[in-house]
Amino acid sequence: MAKRKEGTLPHSVEAEEGVLGSVLLGGSISATTTLVPAMFYMREHQLIWEAVCFLVVEKKPVDIVTIKTFLDDRSLLEQAGGQAKLVSLTEGVFSVHNIEQYAKTVRSKWMRRQLIASGTRIASMGEDEDQPIEELVEGAESETKKLVSFLPKTSSLSLSDGMDLYQEELVLYEGKKLF
Repeated sequence: MAKRKEGTLPHSVEAEEGVLGSVLLGGSISATTTLVPAMFYMREHQLIWEAVCFLVVEKKPVDIVTIKTFLDDRSLLEQAGGQAKLVSLTEGVFSVHNIEQYAKTVRSKWMRRQLIASGTRIASMGEDEDQPIEELVEGAESETKKLVSFLPKTSSLSLSDGMDLYQEELVLYEGKKLF
């Protein structure tokens, strides 16, 4: 059984960059429809994917120029790694045909992070001696149902739901909404 390195959460920078670079090179966006910004581990990748999502919703082309313009217009380009980051994403792509596999890896790593977060919340609930056991079990069940709802075979997140989830995670981990 492969275990993660202590202190790091599951992620694959290579898969995230593969998705982003493939899309910037004209890879099929339809292969990535289950991805939302919150699923990317790297903050700069979340910002770039958010730009991709907004451009797709607006039925605008997705390429380095449109992504750069989108981020620059919102003063987010530097937070996303700058223009050099966008160019480097395309240079690291071996084949845009692998985008679906890259997307599956990004989603799988995100699901593992969600599992770890849920487990931590459940463990924390179990330590609360003042809560009735029935409430604790109901809380644990709620956490589990939330995880199951993220499985692709039972639920596909809409872009709107995904953006809401992204905002929830920003508040949870950073204490504030950024967008």
